[in-house]
Amino acid sequence: MKMNQIIHAIESLNKFPIFGQHQDSLTSKNVWERVLRLQTVHDIDFEKSVTPDTVLDYKSLFSNRLLTYLYERDFIFLPHEKYTLTRASEYKHFYDLEIDENCAFLKKWLEKYCFGFLEQQIDVHGKWTKKNL
Repeated sequence: MKMNQIIHAIESLNKFPIFGQHQDSLTSKNVWERVLRLQTVHDIDFEKSVTPDTVLDYKSLFSNRLLTYLYERDFIFLPHEKYTLTRASEYKHFYDLEIDENCAFLKKWLEKYCFGFLEQQIDVHGKWTKKNL
């Protein structure tokens, strides 16, 4: 996987204002807004996956926050009555079909990046079946 593909996929979210690129993003009451700090993506070394030693580093926290957003897109957050569901609404941007393919690609890659080290950390013995649980 080329890192420029990952960077480009993350940066593509920048065109949506609901990802915290403006001054008031920390105080928003908007249920769909996500403060992802996508502008910091160039400060992260995506060549080396998260390890037990780096699980609390900025790259891990950033990646996990982004992954959380990608998981949240699987849920439907209904608006307060003061919000309208227009074509230009934050609701439409949050669930925009234009970025679905990009988000699916990022989700798969970030899961391996953030949690790949767990395969070496977790040791499972014996035969696992429903009966043995």
